Amino acid sequence: MGPDITHWHGTYEIAKNFYTHLIPELEHLIEKGEASYDEGKQAAAKHLQATLDRILNTDNHKWYLGKMSAKQQEIRRQATESFKAQFKSK
Repeated sequence: MGPDITHWHGTYEIAKNFYTHLIPELEHLIEKGEASYDEGKQAAAKHLQATLDRILNTDNHKWYLGKMSAKQQEIRRQATESFKAQFKSK
């Protein structure tokens, strides 16, 4: 495999695992910590939630939360249409 495909695939794997495995696991840990009677676990859950919120609210992750601006949404919509148009039969 060439460097382009290995770079793309590596980036894909990181993103896939981040959004489909890591975030759900962190959310589960936050829920467990908040429900705990241990004040240390509650504090850790609060800190973890604040950290996760801070990360997900950066520009690189706002799409995940549905917080893109109207301009960003339009750019993404146009890019999607352009991509799909490449595969339409004429």
